[in-house]
Amino acid sequence: AIDPVLKQLRRCRVSGGIAHAFNGSRQQADEFIKLGFKLGFGGAMTFPRQVDVVERLVEDAKRAGAEVLTGGHRVANSSGLFYAPTILVNVNHSMSIMRDEVFGPVVCIQRVQTEEEALELANDSHIGLYGYVFGGNVAHARAVARNLIAGTVMVNDTLACYAFAEIPFGGLKQSGVGQLHGAEGLWAMCQQVTVNSPRPLPMLRRELWWFPYGRKLGEFF
Repeated sequence: AIDPVLKQLRRCRVSGGIAHAFNGSRQQADEFIKLGFKLGFGGAMTFPRQVDVVERLVEDAKRAGAEVLTGGHRVANSSGLFYAPTILVNVNHSMSIMRDEVFGPVVCIQRVQTEEEALELANDSHIGLYGYVFGGNVAHARAVARNLIAGTVMVNDTLACYAFAEIPFGGLKQSGVGQLHGAEGLWAMCQQVTVNSPRPLPMLRRELWWFPYGRKLGEFF
């Protein structure tokens, strides 16, 4: 599965050979993801307008043929801006939800035929903060990760490297400017200043380009 997104895993490109492993996603989501304001629960969204964006993207995908495994709706009678954790399948690269930032509790699973197709689709994006590669062969997964265009690419893990202050964190394409953490993050908070002082040649009393200019200087050059 390959995905270049903003930290949270939202778009998965899965090869046909392992797609069956995602069949239990609905049951797992229903059993383990609970909404509320308690520790360990899925939290509410922040802005009402963003809930509208998520709802529009999901509804557009459904009209275009996407199937909802779980969720796909606002949570009624709740005290917060809750949108049900959503898993979409039968999605394709032409759908807005596969190309635009969702910023909501939605995961899209797209089946692909080859690793090359997954990379091509994942890199065909205007965003590139985080990417993920999951695979049983770690060495091969790392080789694939080197071809994913994102500021940070994780292998068989999610989010954890943001906590590693010694490595730089930053995005590519339209996913931000600059980096934080690591030496690069420290340099980003510095301003480089050039200090220059004249060092005339020993046989000269002043630099050659200082005023006034005489005929001998012109002849010298």
